Amino acid sequence: MCILKKHVLKRVHVSKRDVNKSCVERTKPFLLLFKLGGLFPNNIMGNRVECCSWSTYSICVFWIGIFFSYVCYVIFVYATSPEFTLRRTMYTIKYCITYSSVSIDVITAYLSQKHFNKFFNRLQNYDDKAAQIIDKRSDSLWIPWIIAFLVTLVSLLIMVIHIYRLYKMDDLSLFTLITSYYFMNHFPIIVQMYSFLEKFILLYLLLERFKRLNEDIVSNVSWDEDRYRFNVIKISDVKFMHLMLYQGHEAFNDIYRNTLLVSFMSLMMCIVANLYLFREKDTLIGTSLVGPPLMLMLFMCTICHLTMEKANNIAFMLNKSMTTLVNSGKTLTKISVSTFFLHNYVSFDAAGFFTIDLPLFQSVIASIITYFIIIV
Repeated sequence: MCILKKHVLKRVHVSKRDVNKSCVERTKPFLLLFKLGGLFPNNIMGNRVECCSWSTYSICVFWIGIFFSYVCYVIFVYATSPEFTLRRTMYTIKYCITYSSVSIDVITAYLSQKHFNKFFNRLQNYDDKAAQIIDKRSDSLWIPWIIAFLVTLVSLLIMVIHIYRLYKMDDLSLFTLITSYYFMNHFPIIVQMYSFLEKFILLYLLLERFKRLNEDIVSNVSWDEDRYRFNVIKISDVKFMHLMLYQGHEAFNDIYRNTLLVSFMSLMMCIVANLYLFREKDTLIGTSLVGPPLMLMLFMCTICHLTMEKANNIAFMLNKSMTTLVNSGKTLTKISVSTFFLHNYVSFDAAGFFTIDLPLFQSVIASIITYFIIIV
């Protein structure tokens, strides 16, 4: 009896220790990186996030100042140029859209601190409920670490290509390095890569929880709520956990719905404006300018598509096990459950103009290939 009691107390202690380790603590290295880049303003206070102090806004002012300075410089160069060609005009528009896009990302982050609080709060509520039901919870973050390593590697390669290009020009002055044509192309792409990395990691946290809800909880739900048993998984638990994740998805959309539209416009403009480099036999520079935007679109469309698929698949899984309710005369319960998941449909869009998923990426690739064939 004494051994059994010690085993139960040890299990409870381990469970409490896992619950105390919040989602914020497990993703803290990523959040600190994004905070340094002005993409995550909230202060990390132990196992939660809070709105930042006024002193933290200096990071926002710093990055906005850099981006605004480059926009002014680009406009000045265009206005004082001896001729106004179509290519120069297209590049000026591209620079303005790209730097405006990264500026909007920073401004939106600082205006959406309450939505960040809501996002992590809902994930924590889900984790606490999941720990009570299945007595285990862990985030497998090896995929975000791989993506972060890939983004960093691509950023370093872009910088190496930029320096190599300047070396061939026999001019390595600091002013040329900062204001050169290639730096103005590459720098905003690097900033956008880390901005998309932040979105990818937040969506990956949602995806992991929707996946666990499908595989470990929904598949073991009990419909006989009249007979109470310890740790039984009831449909009310599933609805609560799905609601927490759905509200987390709403917080994500509230933060990034408008910025995603501008980001996709910027990436498409960057691809279209730089495709001509392949015609001029400058394959290395062309690949460094066209490849990263395509990579970002692929990652974003993939993670959004997988999250939507896992989240909206819960209703189909429950529908298979709800056949017993019709036979037992509980048809209204089945209708209520189906209606709940029907109204809480998960999707990600860019300001309502289009849904972000894999079919969108297929359409983008088809358009780019068509344009590439015409140009080259």
